[in-house]
Amino acid sequence: MKFARYLEDTQIPEWKKKYIDYKGLKKHITAVRKDREAHKTSERKPSESIRITDSPEAAFKLTTPRSRRRASTVQETPSILNKTPNENSQLTTSPQQQYGSSGSTPPLQARAKRSPSVRMQLPPQHEPLETFKLPPPARSLSEHEDAAQRVFPSTGASVVSATSSRPKIFSKLSFRRSMTKLRGDPTRPQYETYDDLLSNVPPLERKFFDYLDGQVDKAEMFFDERYREAAVRLSALKEQFTELAQHRRAYHNSRLIQSSKWKALPLPKFSSQVIQSAVTGLTRHLVAAKDEIEQTVTQSAEASSSFHRDPETYQSAKKDLKHAVLEYHRFLELLSNFQACFSALNVTAIRKSLKKFEKATGHNIHQLYNRERVDILSISSDKGIKSMIDEIEKMYASRFEGGDLKKARNRLRMWSKQKTHHFSTFRSGIQIGLAIPALIIGSYQASRPDVQQIIPYWRALLEVYSALAIPVVFSVLIGLNMIAWGRKRLNYVFIFELDLRTVIDPREYFEIPSFLFMTLSYAYMLSFSRIFEPHIASTVWPVAWLVLFGVVMFDPLPFMHNHSRFWLLRNWSKLVLPGLYPVEFADFWMGDQMCSMIYTLSRLYFMGCVYSVGWENATAKCNMSTNWIAGVVLTSIPSLIRLIQCIKRYADSKNHIHLINGGKYSSSIVAYALFFNWRNQGSHQDRHYIAWIFFNIVASIYTSGWDLLMDWSLLQSHATHRFLRSEILYGDYFPVYYFAIISNVLIRFVWIIYAPPGRFDFRIRAVIAATLEMLRRFQWNFFRVENEHVGNADQYRVTREMPLPYSFDSPEARDDSDDDENDHKPRRSRESSDHGEANQKPPSRESFVEPFPERRSVRLTSIRSEDEGQAA
Repeated sequence: MKFARYLEDTQIPEWKKKYIDYKGLKKHITAVRKDREAHKTSERKPSESIRITDSPEAAFKLTTPRSRRRASTVQETPSILNKTPNENSQLTTSPQQQYGSSGSTPPLQARAKRSPSVRMQLPPQHEPLETFKLPPPARSLSEHEDAAQRVFPSTGASVVSATSSRPKIFSKLSFRRSMTKLRGDPTRPQYETYDDLLSNVPPLERKFFDYLDGQVDKAEMFFDERYREAAVRLSALKEQFTELAQHRRAYHNSRLIQSSKWKALPLPKFSSQVIQSAVTGLTRHLVAAKDEIEQTVTQSAEASSSFHRDPETYQSAKKDLKHAVLEYHRFLELLSNFQACFSALNVTAIRKSLKKFEKATGHNIHQLYNRERVDILSISSDKGIKSMIDEIEKMYASRFEGGDLKKARNRLRMWSKQKTHHFSTFRSGIQIGLAIPALIIGSYQASRPDVQQIIPYWRALLEVYSALAIPVVFSVLIGLNMIAWGRKRLNYVFIFELDLRTVIDPREYFEIPSFLFMTLSYAYMLSFSRIFEPHIASTVWPVAWLVLFGVVMFDPLPFMHNHSRFWLLRNWSKLVLPGLYPVEFADFWMGDQMCSMIYTLSRLYFMGCVYSVGWENATAKCNMSTNWIAGVVLTSIPSLIRLIQCIKRYADSKNHIHLINGGKYSSSIVAYALFFNWRNQGSHQDRHYIAWIFFNIVASIYTSGWDLLMDWSLLQSHATHRFLRSEILYGDYFPVYYFAIISNVLIRFVWIIYAPPGRFDFRIRAVIAATLEMLRRFQWNFFRVENEHVGNADQYRVTREMPLPYSFDSPEARDDSDDDENDHKPRRSRESSDHGEANQKPPSRESFVEPFPERRSVRLTSIRSEDEGQAA
């Protein structure tokens, strides 16, 4: 793997903008190298050109086998062919240098001094080898040095080219030796300080150093800001722990006072005088202990008379402080990871960039730059972060774990544990593999004419199964969403405010929907195969599956990821009671998912009707066209929930954009009401039809525009890719954005399928429309979470902003008249924005809240209970 890709894969996604831009440094180095090459080419004049065999660079090229063959073909062959046999027989050799088939190989230095332009001649076979002599060199050594000076004027090194007859084994070695000699030349300029280097380099190279300095300063400043923030948080937590200790004493004192208010129990009359006297003595001791306890409680109450906290809020304050410490500890570990990445990866990126720069320019600057620019940075030392981590772990251990430091560390670091998921993947695959044959068999049986005659209500039964299948299939598709988010390193765990101690992997998540899909497929097969009839009717299996679904979801036993199921149930309960809880991202995200499940919700009336009045002639009895009020109520429930959430968000933030978002759901409610009214009037093309068409067009344009502009933040004019946004995380597949834009708008107008009159069954049209809407929502999830992650990355948010239980007002602002009333209530800051448009107030140190500009992202603040399981 290339280093640039490795650096990208190991960095914290939300903080990636604060890492060293290794790719940008490489671009600057490439510009410097090209500029130097162009400068050398322009300086060389035609009058100073030398023969290819006279230049050192050409000599290096001639060391390759192909160049030697080319040189021997061009130079040696004509010289040999043009000579007569007598001339070829006049070659002699020096007595000191005898070599050939029986002689020894001459030394390397002696052969290196020969001219590359020597024309070798073959001696005749009849002459002895001792008479073989080399002709004098065509150019002297001084001439070679002059040629080398013209090619390498800055080095002044004497480089002699090798001959074409040099052995192949030394070809690459000679090149590397020569280049090493050029780099290590002491005549090159040496710089004592970094300022001397900057004052002597060309402007383009100075630009590289300025960019490198900017990258280093960027990481250093970001680390300093987060370090100061961590110090402020630690100071606030210390105050909170001190206040919690006083609150704890008040809580236990109140418990003692309540337990001391008891009356002596009437003693039973025993016939034995011994037993009666023993009981009387025990009562006397209990009364004395009671008086002592009352005296102790009175003294403690007098000592803590200045503490004005409600003792009943101690447990909730303790839980809030626990989770604030957990989030703070995670923030410290992420900051420590950023510091470690700078020491390991960013410094490596700097070193590699400087090595490439040295190769392009010839400057020796690596050690100089590290000594004067990198080693002196505060980010290069991790002592401060480690001391903070140790201190908060000791505080947590002393307050919550009875002084057990090891247990406290395991509790705080539980989120970072890794595990494999091979068995989860295996079980999910087996369940889906078993479900597919059952689904095929059930569909085959349902299409047989003889089965349709035996089961006259088969259409109603298919409608029931289609209503049950859509949410199950959709839950499987959400698992694919989670896999894609994880592959692109979208921090959906932070976005959905999941508990890191109990969150499950997407491969574990697949176990639940795959099990439900398998059981529903077999219920579908058993209904139309009629295996257990007449003992079990075909209509019993859908009810049996619903009972199984309830058992799986509400099972309190630790099977099938109970923490995840409880998290889902808690969020469902918040949807049932909208407006009573602060609305977070997970709440309105689940509300949007329900808006795509209106087909299943609208069929709840049909399912209840057929099981109550009977399956015979179920279509006529339970037709929603005649009972259109029930259809309007059921299909409007998701939009009504989202409307109430938008009003709640407006009440909390006073931001009018939530009211605009609420108007989108209001238009959907009106469109549903007009549709069922048109169906109730006979589905004629009259004024009811026109009203339905008009309001559906308005609702579709409204929702499509909100999807693209607000939920996905697309259609930006300054984006790199036209009609997209400036930062896209699925950049490798950017054409899918254009497909998503077009398909999302088209499916928003899927209601047109109901408009044409004809004999095409409306129930089939409804199933097609519901399936397309399910796929649209599956596609919507990819880009909605991506946009949320981009918003969090813009503000460098990696941990939840947990509210602290105690607030401390300044003496000037404190009003003695309402101290008790204000202090009894733990401070909670739960401002959250559907798209990041919340009206922000000045931050307080106790709430860990930082201001940020308006953007389509969410402020994630929540309060968790330690003993509650949170999961994906």
